[in-house]
Amino acid sequence: MTPERQREVQAAYKARNLEKVKARNRAHAKRFAQENPEKVRANQRRWRGVKDATGERKVGPCQICGKHCDPLYLDHNHATGLTRGWLCEPCNTGLGRFRDDPDLLRKAAAYVENL
Repeated sequence: MTPERQREVQAAYKARNLEKVKARNRAHAKRFAQENPEKVRANQRRWRGVKDATGERKVGPCQICGKHCDPLYLDHNHATGLTRGWLCEPCNTGLGRFRDDPDLLRKAAAYVENL
């Protein structure tokens, strides 16, 4: 089976069994967290506004909206993994919801400006 066909089969299975797949994924995540608490904590520190070097929360202005936030979240490029800067939770989540797509963000801005 080609990789493309395998992805199609997996996507069809997931669509038919969405709740079962979600339950399995939640169970796996819970088991992983119980078996690897140090990895979970390290990942949370890395991405949830805690500086690796000092262990202190990153506090200050968001690089998008400018609001002073505690904590800030380390934003990163999902394609390259490189960090971009420190954002408040709403701005960081917003970028993710728009899949880091500049064209989609521009369309959303135009939509809001024309209301």
